[in-house]
Amino acid sequence: MKARNRAWAALVGVAVCVAAGATDLRVPPIPAKDAAKVFPDAPEPWRDYLAKARAAERIADPLQRCLAFPDLPGNHWPEGHAVAHCAFHAMQDAPAIKLDELDGYLARGDTKGLRVRLDGYLARHYAKGALGEDIDVVFEQFDASERSDNLSRSWLQSAPNDPYANLARADYLLQRAWKARGKQYVADTSVGNLENMQAQVDQAIPLFDKASKLEPRLLPAYVGLMEAAMLTGRDELGEAAFAAAEKQDPACLYLIRQRMQSLRPRWGGSYEQLAAYMETLTLRLQEHPAIAIYLPWPYEDRASEFEGDEFYKSQAAALLDHAVDVGSHDQSLHETGEVALNRIDAPVDTWRGLALLLQEARFRHGDAWADRVIAKYLVRYEPEWAMQYLARAQKLAPDSGMLQYLLGAAHYNTHRYAEAQRYYAAAIKDPDYRQASLRELSAMWLYDAGLDRKAGAIKARPHVDRLLSEYPTDGRGWLYHFDCVARLGQGISSEDIKRFLAVADRDDPQQAKAIASFESVLKNVRTPLK
Repeated sequence: MKARNRAWAALVGVAVCVAAGATDLRVPPIPAKDAAKVFPDAPEPWRDYLAKARAAERIADPLQRCLAFPDLPGNHWPEGHAVAHCAFHAMQDAPAIKLDELDGYLARGDTKGLRVRLDGYLARHYAKGALGEDIDVVFEQFDASERSDNLSRSWLQSAPNDPYANLARADYLLQRAWKARGKQYVADTSVGNLENMQAQVDQAIPLFDKASKLEPRLLPAYVGLMEAAMLTGRDELGEAAFAAAEKQDPACLYLIRQRMQSLRPRWGGSYEQLAAYMETLTLRLQEHPAIAIYLPWPYEDRASEFEGDEFYKSQAAALLDHAVDVGSHDQSLHETGEVALNRIDAPVDTWRGLALLLQEARFRHGDAWADRVIAKYLVRYEPEWAMQYLARAQKLAPDSGMLQYLLGAAHYNTHRYAEAQRYYAAAIKDPDYRQASLRELSAMWLYDAGLDRKAGAIKARPHVDRLLSEYPTDGRGWLYHFDCVARLGQGISSEDIKRFLAVADRDDPQQAKAIASFESVLKNVRTPLK
């Protein structure tokens, strides 16, 4: 379960520095397999879903992979919604004009050529039947970085009456304002930071306004004004910008996203206002199914009000279940999966939780936690598939003990035993994964690495000894110990057998078989066994 401080959960927890080297992971391809053999014990509809998801994961092209992925079973998404969502993310992942290319236009002094090209993407936005958010995605690249500062400044200086140059500079300043504002509540934000935020917004607003007047169809300018108004509590400005934007294109995804953001209670709106706005959106779903990406937001937002353990109980779960029923917002899929896997007041739903996290990963890369959890459920029977998620998790959070343990398991299950040892050795440094790692190292060298009996015992012995030393009640550890000493020609004492019998898990089939054998022997043997 993730720590849930609803302010900033990412700040909770301390990393365990256990990473087994910083080299890129060698990820094997997912092998072909008969669909009937993919998780054959999973109940329907999850078995069919997982078989189709596995087939999609074998596709290298991101858009084709997304399109081939099965939809979440039982949803009520509008027809064409998942296809539109896939296309939207593909557009975001590959902007029509990247900043490097934009920089090239400016370096050549070709602001007119850049203007013509951007005019083309703006026209595409208004083309019937097109998902035309290319223009929005181009300007979404302007962040609070020094590079965005230099590019937007140079562009505006070269073309002060170009609407796109004004928009780029305004977007940069607005991102600077967000950076000054920080992630704390207003009460916890310094006066200096709030003044800096206001100063950046005060510079951005006239530029957004000028861009919208120079090119009234330029929706990102109105959206920027709405965002600036939300950030500084200027409701009249936000409402005026929204009204002007709706006259141009009420189905613009970026406009809808910002309007719903502004209407959230945390920004001064209400759920009643959100519900009324959503009613207007449902009328447009047939023509614009991508809109359903944001329909889950109000339910997701209400669920976020439940703190701590309450987030994993029925009220929050019901809100999130409804969220993913009406649309495929990435964060809704993530949080609904998290709750399904960590319910407190109801049984954990492992299959549905896994399916939800995979559905999130269909549209966007999840966080390190989601990648590790997906890998956890795949690694035993689908280690190559698990590796794809572990590779991403390694880049995001390489110091995780769980990651190192799962990397060990994935290499073990793909018969790369030396690599498995390296990752298990790193996982052992994390107390949460020490016992399991020692167990698996012991079993790997004894039974699965293809060594002869004596060589396997020699490789396993240090891990077996440490396992029993630190976890003397581990019944499996005692079985590995007995096997090691027998292979090395050493005796098994009746005292050790009694220690095993005192701690053995009779529900474990392997230990139960050994218990029956040893109890029979002890009835007839009073001296140490040789």
